[in-house]
Amino acid sequence: MGLAFTLFLGAVLGTIFSVLGSGTLAGAAALVTRRVPEGRRKVIIAAAAFPFVCLGWGATLFVLQGIVNEVVLQRDFGLGDTWHAPVSNGYQILMIDDTDQGWVYNTRTQSGSRVVAQEDSAEGVRKAQVAMPSILGATDSQAFERPDGAGSRVDGYFILDTRIGKQRRFQEQAHFETAARAMGIDLKLQPSYAVYSQFRFGWFDGLIVLLLVVAPLVGGVILIRRIVRLRRTVPR
Repeated sequence: MGLAFTLFLGAVLGTIFSVLGSGTLAGAAALVTRRVPEGRRKVIIAAAAFPFVCLGWGATLFVLQGIVNEVVLQRDFGLGDTWHAPVSNGYQILMIDDTDQGWVYNTRTQSGSRVVAQEDSAEGVRKAQVAMPSILGATDSQAFERPDGAGSRVDGYFILDTRIGKQRRFQEQAHFETAARAMGIDLKLQPSYAVYSQFRFGWFDGLIVLLLVVAPLVGGVILIRRIVRLRRTVPR
C-alpha cells in the first residue's frame, strides 16, 4: 500500500469518525444542557468541534514526527512500504515491501534510495545482531527471488566491521559462530524486523504518543467541566 493512498485513506476514515463523533457529542451536550438558560450554544459548538480538533491535532503530530524522524533522526516516516533505522556508526538497516529480509548498508557510501551490493553492505539479510563496532547477520542469496514473506532460508553469514567498512563472509554456520566467539561476541541473531524495531522506536516516539493522548484528554476534561458547570445553573 503506497504512502499517498495510506494517507488518503487515513484522512477519509478520520473525517468520517470525526463527523460521527461530532454529531454524537453535540447531541449529548444539547440534551444535557437543554434547560440551561444561558451559554449552552457555545458549549454545544465546542462539543461539535472537539472531534475535528482532535483529528487536526493527531494529523499535526503525525506530520511533525515524520519530518523529525526522516530529517533529523534518519528513520522512516512511520508509514508506507519502506522501513529503515540507524543501527551503528552511520549504518542503517533497511527493508522495502518485505520485513522478512532487507539490507544493512553504509550511509556514507550509499543512498537508501538505491542500495547496491558492495564490501561495506549486506543484502538479503534475514537475521542480524548489532555488537558494536560490528554488525553480524545471516543472509539468503535468493531472498529477492522468493515471494514476499515466504521462507526463512539462510545460505550465508557475515561479520561487518563498521569502523573500516569491510566484512568477512561465511558459508558455514560453524565457521561463523567460531569467528564470533573469537571476537568475544555472544551470538543472539534476531529477525531483521526485530533489530529494526529495537533502533527505530525511542523516547521521541513515546513523547509523540504521550502528546497524542494527553492533549485530547485535557480538552475532554475541560469540556466536561464546562458542561457540568452549565448544568448546575438549571433552575430547580
